[in-house]
Amino acid sequence: MRKRQRPVRVNRLFLQIWLYFLSLLLPVVLIGTFTYFHFVNQFKRDYTEKMTINLQSSAASIDNDLRMVQELAVGFFNDSSVIRLFKPYTTYTLQERSEISQILGSLRNLRSVANDFVDELFVFTDFHKVYTSAGLVDFDSFFETHYRFDQYDKSFWQKKLGGGLGVDILDRSLVSTPLAQKQVIPLLTTGVVQGNKTLLAASVSIDAIQKTLKGSAASPSTRFIVTARDRFLLASDPGFPNQQATEEISRRIGVGPGYTGTISIQNETYIPTIVRSEMYGWDYYALTPIGEFNKQASGIVSMIVIICTVLVVTGVAFSFVFTYRIYNPIRHISDILNRKEDDDSGISNEAANDNEFARIGQGIHRLIGHNRKFQDELHLVSTEYLDYALLQMIQGNDVPKDLDISKMIRSQMRYKHDSFICYTILFDFQDEFYASIQDVDRIRIQSKLKKLIAGMLQDCTDLYVLECKQHQYISLFNVEASSDLAAIREGLTRFTETFRYDALYCKIHVGVGSVSPGLEGIAGSYRVAMADLQSQTPCAEFLTLRAEDRELRYSAQYFFSDENKLLNLLKAGDADAAAEFIEDMLRASEEKGASPQRLSMLLSDMYHTAERFMSERGIAMDGHLSDGERRLLVHSGEHGADFASRKQLLLTFYRGLAGTTVRQQQAYKSGALVSTIMNYIDEHYAEDLYLDKISEEMNVSVKYVSRIFKEKTGMNITDYISEVRIGKAKELLVHTDLTIYDIAEKVGISNRTTFLRTFKKMEGLSPTDFRKSFSRGTSREPFVRE
Repeated sequence: MRKRQRPVRVNRLFLQIWLYFLSLLLPVVLIGTFTYFHFVNQFKRDYTEKMTINLQSSAASIDNDLRMVQELAVGFFNDSSVIRLFKPYTTYTLQERSEISQILGSLRNLRSVANDFVDELFVFTDFHKVYTSAGLVDFDSFFETHYRFDQYDKSFWQKKLGGGLGVDILDRSLVSTPLAQKQVIPLLTTGVVQGNKTLLAASVSIDAIQKTLKGSAASPSTRFIVTARDRFLLASDPGFPNQQATEEISRRIGVGPGYTGTISIQNETYIPTIVRSEMYGWDYYALTPIGEFNKQASGIVSMIVIICTVLVVTGVAFSFVFTYRIYNPIRHISDILNRKEDDDSGISNEAANDNEFARIGQGIHRLIGHNRKFQDELHLVSTEYLDYALLQMIQGNDVPKDLDISKMIRSQMRYKHDSFICYTILFDFQDEFYASIQDVDRIRIQSKLKKLIAGMLQDCTDLYVLECKQHQYISLFNVEASSDLAAIREGLTRFTETFRYDALYCKIHVGVGSVSPGLEGIAGSYRVAMADLQSQTPCAEFLTLRAEDRELRYSAQYFFSDENKLLNLLKAGDADAAAEFIEDMLRASEEKGASPQRLSMLLSDMYHTAERFMSERGIAMDGHLSDGERRLLVHSGEHGADFASRKQLLLTFYRGLAGTTVRQQQAYKSGALVSTIMNYIDEHYAEDLYLDKISEEMNVSVKYVSRIFKEKTGMNITDYISEVRIGKAKELLVHTDLTIYDIAEKVGISNRTTFLRTFKKMEGLSPTDFRKSFSRGTSREPFVRE
């Protein structure tokens, strides 16, 4: 006979679950509708605000660069070498001409700082010579050949030198050099040096300004325009009607931020953004086509509609599937939990369709009863297993690798601290106990000893009790401070008084271990306790308690916070505070009873902290400690020196290290180290220069010199050496008739091939071609030897 298939049963519970799932789709529909209507306006506001913030950031960056150039010019006029040496070229003595290189060195330093923003720096005080970062050039040759402005001829610069003092920004101009042409905006600073008017000009690169503006572009099609007090400076797109755009913006909205509308230029709509520089009076315009905004907005709106539609359709389908899958397990669980009762009572499945949860509740109550019984049995097994594992660890035997004793003890003992101490308690039953007490009572008493110990001592601190041998128990206490040890002693006293009147039947001996950190120290504490227990001689006394006879040693702690405090004191260069902190830590550890070995280890830990500081700061060990002194501080307990000598050596080392930090802070303030390195290279470029030699001269590590020079200048120190040497070589090529080989030797490059390769890499042409480019129209004068 075929077994009849049971149909899918659907009732009110199924419908309720399905409706609950469907109700979760309502927030999706509401949120999608609200987002659809709200998104476009919000996105437009955010889009405009983002463009404004980006343009303000770019304008501020350009202002900062202009201000930096102006500050560099002021710094040049205040330079001691400039004040002492700079004057008309015809008034120089032979001795003074030999020192002109110091002025050129100051210009090179300024040029290296403003390298990315400024194309060229030059200064002149008469119409004979122009001082540049590359060297000294004739006035006429400089403005006609070397650095020719299309809009400003040499007569313009002569008039500018005769004008008033102050700062002036000129209109953009095309500059032609022997190698290239570029657009620049001249920034002029006029001052007085030794009673002579002096003009310093910095050619601000148009490419650098455009690069800064493009970095803030909302899209690749955004156009930029920059004007200065109705003067047109630059535009990102030369073919765009820039003048018409600026007039349209001024007519519609004026010059100022906050406008959220659009403007139309040549039948195309743009979203304008305007930012004004209050420092230099420049107006920055950014025009983004409205099509870019619509493209982004429409894509996101379409995505919202598609997502909401997919979520609704998918939600309806999945809600039905989930409902079916949830309802059927509920029905099957009900059938399984009540199968026996259904069979006995004869209740039909159809009659119970609407009462699945009630039937499940009845079955769960029965499962809870079985679970409680199982938990009791499991707790008994786990306790026995923990006793076995802990005994193996305490007695020095191998523990299974897959056994996490720390986790097991934590769950059973709930310990909170990292230190433990073991007490071994031995019950020595006398002959009278076996003669006077019946077997049944003796077994009951002996089986309750473990619970008795745990119950009477559990109020002292967290503990765990296990039986290691017959009538011998180990009490493992989790302790934090001496107050916990006092509580344990009081608990043992109460334990003693409880058995005081039973001395006829039993003696109790207690062995006390030592306080040990971590689970690894439990075995050592147990061995000390067993040694105490075995050292006791039999006597007629009821209790032999050794807790008062032993000295509990304190472990000298060195926490992460202590190390950070020492590091901060070294960074501040406070030698006295560092020494005082070290003495306080050692004194506190001694007062708490730390052993000499622990104190010696503490000294070594504090020395390693200083080593870490030296590594971070790039401070060399030489000059602070000899190899023998270092071994004395590193290896604790392996030398013949006493603690006082090592302590004094550590204090002296910390004081010297703090003094070095103070000297470094004074030497490196405001980039003085980098300036010192640059001056050293400028003076010794003709010698064999390498990184190790420079670091030795500066008295710091090679790694630190390389890192700090890169951070301050943006270039490697080896590249700077090559740049100085090639700059000197260019001067010799222009102003002397020396051979290429002689020039290479004079600038410190002994290998002719290396010199040719380096020169062409940096200048783009060979030394011979470079000399030929200056041979036409330039009278070569004797070179002033530095």
